[in-house]
This record gives sequence, structure tokens and C-alpha cells, in this order.
Amino acid sequence: MHVYYAHPKFMYNTKYEMKDAEAILKYFPGAKITNPARIRMRHGKYMAMYAYYASLHDVIAYRPVVGRFITAGVFEEICAGILRGAKIVRISEKAGVITIEEVNRIKDYPLDCKESNLLGRAFKFVDETNLIEEVSDLRSRHKLTPKSALILVC
Repeated sequence: MHVYYAHPKFMYNTKYEMKDAEAILKYFPGAKITNPARIRMRHGKYMAMYAYYASLHDVIAYRPVVGRFITAGVFEEICAGILRGAKIVRISEKAGVITIEEVNRIKDYPLDCKESNLLGRAFKFVDETNLIEEVSDLRSRHKLTPKSALILVC
């Protein structure tokens, strides 16, 4: 079984990768994991190339960020996998415990390229836990949509 680990570029080479890979192997023993951080493609439309590459796998394991958001590139990889019949699993972490669940429908909020880049820049200065708290706080105080709160925080 081949698993494509879809996660944002700003999470490449971070502590999340190792923990997520361990969780994927625990959920899919013996699976071969493809980490896009280790792939080097030279092509102008690299998002589409990664999506095509992801679609060749049996499983797409994706990690949303700041609770329930999917960056544009990860969303494109998920959609390509769905079109080819890949199983989709969601990786989440709560209180240091990583869980993997199979999903039939994507309930997370996809971001466009500009929003994804904005979030990536915010990640350079603030960790994910603080971003989640800020988004939740704004939503509760001002009755904002999740996306609106995220954009204001970033």
C-alpha cells in the first residue's frame, strides 16, 4: 500500500512530519509513505504536478492546519486522489495525541492560494496552538465565519 502524506509546505521538515509518519505506519502497517517534502520536481505548475503524483497512491493522508483548514495545495492533492478512487484519511492532533480517521466527505475548510500563503507567513511567527486560540476567540466574540477569523488573525 502506498500512502501520500499531504501537508502544507510550511510544515515541511518540522516535528509534525515525524509524528505523523509514525501514526500513518501504525494505522497502515507496512505502508510505503511518500512525503512531498522529499520530492523535487522542476515544473512551472508544481501544485498540479504534486496533485497528479498524489493521485497515483492508494491512500491520501492529509493534515489540516489550525484545527480545520486545508491549504490550497493539500486540497488539490486530496481532490486528485478522490478522482482516482484513493482512500482519504485525516490526521489530527489533540492534546499531543495523533489520530487518523477515514473520511467520506471533507468537512474542513479549503483555503485559496492567497489565504494559504498568508497562513504560511503567520506560521513563521506564531505556533499552531496560538493560532487556534486566536481564531476561536475572534469567532466567539464577533460571530465570524472560521475563514474570516483566520484571515483577520493572520
